[in-house]
Formats: sequence, C-alpha cells, structure tokens
Amino acid sequence: MERLDLVSQFILYFIREQEHSVKRREIESRYPRMTKNQINYRLNKMYKMGLIRKTEHQEYGRGVNTTYEWSAVPSKVEQYEEEHSRLVTPAWKWQEYADKYFDAFETRLKRLEREVQNG
Repeated sequence: MERLDLVSQFILYFIREQEHSVKRREIESRYPRMTKNQINYRLNKMYKMGLIRKTEHQEYGRGVNTTYEWSAVPSKVEQYEEEHSRLVTPAWKWQEYADKYFDAFETRLKRLEREVQNG
C-alpha cells in the first residue's frame, strides 16, 4: 500500500475519528484552504486504496443532488498504520501538529492580504 501525503493523512485521521459518516462539506470546513477538487482527489485515492468507504445519498433541493458520505474501514486503516507507522502517533500530537500546520497557512495568507491592501 503506497504512502499517503501528509494532508491526506490528516483527512484520513479526521474521518477515522468521527462517530458518523463524513460529508465532503465537513472536510471542506475543517480544511478551508483546500479546494473541492483537491479534497475529492484525496478522497478518491483513499477510496481506491480501500481505506475509506463511500455511501451515496440523494438530497432534494433544486432537483435531486447526489452526495457522498465517507467512513473509515478500520481493518484497512490498521493495515496502513502497520505499513506506515506515521499514524500510530498519539491523537493529541496529530491534532496539535494539524492545528499548527493550518494556522501557519492562515497567518501567511492574512499577512499577504495586508501587504496587498497596503500596496
């Protein structure tokens, strides 16, 4: 099983820790700097590897919209962890690292926005 990039591992960790299936919108709100396509690419890659399960749902609004919910496959995630021991790190350590990682992006973006506004 190939190694996932760091952001994919964060997403896998997030999906695994939820007690319910996760919609892409929840992942987008958790990682707002990523585009819809970046998230879909990573979800589909993990789906093809068998790490997560996809469930289709119909939402009714303006017509019928198909949405997907994602949930982890515990046995496959454990197998992945054994092969690549990176996810074996305690949950609090990953959470702390993820917060720092994405906070740094937000700080950089705000600094750039200020520079653009100031000329």
